[in-house]
Amino acid sequence: MTKEQIIFLIIGIVLFVVFIIFLLMFIISRNKKEDTVIIPSYVDKLFDYLGGNTNIKEFTLSNKRLGVIVNDIKSINQDGFKELGISAFLKGNELKILVKDEPELVYQLLTKKHKGE
Repeated sequence: MTKEQIIFLIIGIVLFVVFIIFLLMFIISRNKKEDTVIIPSYVDKLFDYLGGNTNIKEFTLSNKRLGVIVNDIKSINQDGFKELGISAFLKGNELKILVKDEPELVYQLLTKKHKGE
């Protein structure tokens, strides 16, 4: 083997190794999902900030937005939403809440709590 062939072979091996490293990093970062834990106290606080069982009529879920139809808008604790880091907007008597982590679980827990289970 000539000196040039050895240099090209070494460069090829280095590029191949770099490619494999980047490929593995991409696969790992793509499959890595942050584990989020919905603490029951989070759901309890959210339920209380919505005005409790007497103020809540119904829950709905669409994508990551939790819809809550309430009886009295004034019973909602807006500062509590800020404390939990929740974005919400109001349309009539329906409050739309953006739930970033585990919206299905939050919906299920709030529905159970509303039904008294």
